Amino acid sequence: MNRLFIIVMSCICASNAMADYSSHQFHHMNIGLSKCKSIAIDAAVKNGFANPQAQEFTFSSGSYSVIYGTNNEGYSFQYTCEPKKGFGYLIVNGSQVDKKSNIRNSLGEEIQNMINKSK
Repeated sequence: MNRLFIIVMSCICASNAMADYSSHQFHHMNIGLSKCKSIAIDAAVKNGFANPQAQEFTFSSGSYSVIYGTNNEGYSFQYTCEPKKGFGYLIVNGSQVDKKSNIRNSLGEEIQNMINKSK
């Protein structure tokens, strides 16, 4: 019994050690919440995310929005617009590190270009 427990625990720990983390990117910005949401949605569509969604969260000192979606290969993104603090934060998840990083770079570059053009 102890031997079986050790084997099972070794497999669980090994699979957790090989877990693949998200790809992240941070953007400084000086645009409003509405513009940020619009930019993130447009950039996502240009990068193969067919139906991105947006959800707004309001609290006592302001609001922020989270835009998210999944492409046809199962890669997902989340973009947080926090205009009061002046940043946007991109997260991309997926199974292959290179593909995930390429999506992050392409989507992040498109968002940053659109932010720069909106100034």
